Amino acid sequence: KTRTIGLMLPDSSNLFFAEVSRVIEDVSFQNGYSLIICNTDDNPLKEKSYLNTLIEKQVDGILFISASSTSLNIQSIAQSGPPVVVVDREFDDLQADTVLVDNQLGGYLAGRHLIQLGHRHVACISGPSDLNPSADRLIGFRKAFSQAGISVDERLFLRGDFRYQSGERCLHELLDLHLPFTAIF
Repeated sequence: KTRTIGLMLPDSSNLFFAEVSRVIEDVSFQNGYSLIICNTDDNPLKEKSYLNTLIEKQVDGILFISASSTSLNIQSIAQSGPPVVVVDREFDDLQADTVLVDNQLGGYLAGRHLIQLGHRHVACISGPSDLNPSADRLIGFRKAFSQAGISVDERLFLRGDFRYQSGERCLHELLDLHLPFTAIF
């Protein structure tokens, strides 16, 4: 045993992943483990390289948040390497423990909350829809509006990449549309 855990993050500057890594680091330390944090910058090649490094370092386990919507980089490790827990992604073709958030429910609750506040024209800046969490949040959000009998204006739905700069760019695009909206999801 090395009492070391590897954590793969797609973007450590993203506030969600920064918070996740902080909690994991705190709990690891409290339990006598060191944590190696690997920031992949959403790059599958960098992800693969870091996974190889973690195997060479003989980590006792890997917490894996994928940089892509495929599980190719982690499949062989999950089958024959140290224990793997996949976080925030769901892969049908991977046999590994998984920790997920109900993103559809989260999107639904956010949509319902905005409706209850009186919003009928809501803009949306989502992440890359090929990643399950982003797509699922949109499904839930649209469901809330559909159930309330409110149609959404797809022109107000833009895609970002979860980074500050893309959020800022999308906000400027929304404002340039000159379409009415009273909230942004």
